[in-house]
Amino acid sequence: MTGSRVSLQQVTDRIGDGLHGTPKYSEMGDIPFINGNNLKSGRISVDAKTRYVCEDEYEKHAKSLNERTVLLSINGTIGNVAQYRGEKVVLGKSACYLNCNEEIAPRFLVYLLKDRVFQGHIKQTATGTTIKNVSLALVREYEFDLPNMSDQRAIAHILGTLDDKIEVNRKMNQTLEDIAKAIFKSWFVDFDPVRAKAEGRPTGLPPEISDLFPDQLVDSEIGEIPKGWESTRISKIAKKVSEKYKKGEDWSEEKLIDLSRMPSKSIALNAHGKGAELSTSVCKFKKYDFLFGSIRPYFYKAGICPFDGVSNTSVFILRSIEDFDREFIYLYSSSDQVFEQSIQYSDGTKMPIIKWQDFQDFSFALPDKTLRKHFSEIVRPMVEKVDVQR
Repeated sequence: MTGSRVSLQQVTDRIGDGLHGTPKYSEMGDIPFINGNNLKSGRISVDAKTRYVCEDEYEKHAKSLNERTVLLSINGTIGNVAQYRGEKVVLGKSACYLNCNEEIAPRFLVYLLKDRVFQGHIKQTATGTTIKNVSLALVREYEFDLPNMSDQRAIAHILGTLDDKIEVNRKMNQTLEDIAKAIFKSWFVDFDPVRAKAEGRPTGLPPEISDLFPDQLVDSEIGEIPKGWESTRISKIAKKVSEKYKKGEDWSEEKLIDLSRMPSKSIALNAHGKGAELSTSVCKFKKYDFLFGSIRPYFYKAGICPFDGVSNTSVFILRSIEDFDREFIYLYSSSDQVFEQSIQYSDGTKMPIIKWQDFQDFSFALPDKTLRKHFSEIVRPMVEKVDVQR
């Protein structure tokens, strides 16, 4: 069969989907209930939203997954792919499984399904308006040219090596982002250096930076803040950009970043589309601006613009007034504190949204310019190494 045109049905022992219906969740369970949005970067990924079931529920709904299984999201989130690696999971209906026979290497199938040709096929043939769905029949009937096994393994090895390098870079970038966020929280949220000086302890910082922190906390309208710092709002250091296109201007070829392309809990924006996807409410942003997802803020979507481009009114576009405040704005606006406040002040049940009038009223403690400049000098090299698409 190799070297000929085949269908996915011909190179698999079975193609099926997950559980139709809702399993019995348990807070004591330790077996993840997996849907299509849990298939990320070629792997099964669990997060804070993942629900769990117990062993007896797993026994009822366990599917025939094995070491030659590949998973594909087919409902709601379409086109995510992962290679099954023996994880103990219950599969939901928004994912399907393809059990490879001996004609096809599982890792080669992963890259076949991730390829733009297959991705375009399922997205063009998906049905539904609000929630997209791909039928198992369309998956089974998909045809492609099947290389011989040695070529399959060579292709999978080359692409796998690239993916492994990307994964290493991603983890490195995440570490750098975590360090930057930790410094921001320590200095400007928890005020650790100030508390250390107030208690007569060393701050652990170089003297030229340690000396910039006061040794006392004082009362303010937002609680205790370092002496000499200002209780202020975002408009003190940034402006909201609402630069729209004029009638007759063309934005179709501009790079687009919207909520669907923004990851959760990461300031690295590494995906974009084309402006042609937008018909109205198109706003311009510039490289180094910051996007904050105002709709459903519980998704924690905010990130640095890696190029000039366009978005829509579902995000706030923030631009620092002074260059040295860029990093302060990035890390303030993506902090848990700001997201928690945004969730609290959001309006709407089905699609909650934080209004700019409320967002700009959030107060925080702002240090003097000298300390902010030092913070920028320390953190900017980390932020610039974060793997954003340039």
